[in-house]
Amino acid sequence: MDTDPRPGDVAGGYTKSDRAAELLGWTPKLSLEEGIRSALAWIPVRDELLED
Repeated sequence: MDTDPRPGDVAGGYTKSDRAAELLGWTPKLSLEEGIRSALAWIPVRDELLED
């Protein structure tokens, strides 16, 4: 269930993946577009899993 933001919640988030690569040796597996597509595809799955 979606709800209103709580006090102190951020409006969004971002990353500097080049910094993650430098510090952690981590690189993203998906492009920005693929990541957004994957996140949107997850919403109905999440909702079904969280029913009841």
